[in-house]
Amino acid sequence: MRNHRSGLLLFFCLSALHCVVCQTETRTMWRPFLHSRQGQPGEPDIVDHKQVSKGANLVCYQVESYPKQQGDDGRACLLRFKDGSKHILSFKQSMRMAKDDELFLACLGDKPTLCSVGVWYDSPATQPQ
Repeated sequence: MRNHRSGLLLFFCLSALHCVVCQTETRTMWRPFLHSRQGQPGEPDIVDHKQVSKGANLVCYQVESYPKQQGDDGRACLLRFKDGSKHILSFKQSMRMAKDDELFLACLGDKPTLCSVGVWYDSPATQPQ
């Protein structure tokens, strides 16, 4: 009987620990992306923008140029902010917002380009309303 209680207690402790770990690792998506494109033949340029709150995580997850060529270095996501500051993120690079600001996404490159940035928050409380 004592072994069953010990096993049951261990089970409940591990279950509680699992719930705490799952809650701390959850990331809440608010708006999963911003897209921009420049220089596409017959298409208007698009510079996407959105209000982003302090603590938001940003990652450059798509950078393409057309026609696609091997070794297209220098392509990146160019993040411009309403306060005038700029930040360049290469493919798969990320950053965290230090303050609330409006984000404008442009693509860095000299050919027709397409780029995307993911935006997520660690908790729903930090998401803009």
